[in-house]
Amino acid sequence: MNIDTPAIVVRLFRLYEHSRLHRAAAASGAVAIRANIMGAGPIPSRLEAITDSEGCARYAAWVIGETLCLVAGRELMDQVFDAFEAAHGVRAASWLDHRWSGVGGNVWCA
Repeated sequence: MNIDTPAIVVRLFRLYEHSRLHRAAAASGAVAIRANIMGAGPIPSRLEAITDSEGCARYAAWVIGETLCLVAGRELMDQVFDAFEAAHGVRAASWLDHRWSGVGGNVWCA
């Protein structure tokens, strides 16, 4: 199976950067953040948790993880994660680790 790991790493980094920039803008008061939706009860799906562009970036990263898991399992996820960490550092890797938590029915646990 021929998987373009560098292309996946680039896409994941774009999602991380979008999420990071959105958080920075929110911290400066430039972005309105919806009230804590978790307090309203359980969210039936990850898709329903998307309330802004940061949530969209997080969901997209999770979908990539799910896809990698379905294609080749934990081994491919590890390969992509390691390449992502090597290219973008521990902080970005921590972000991805949390986005992938629960992928594949807990194949990946943060």
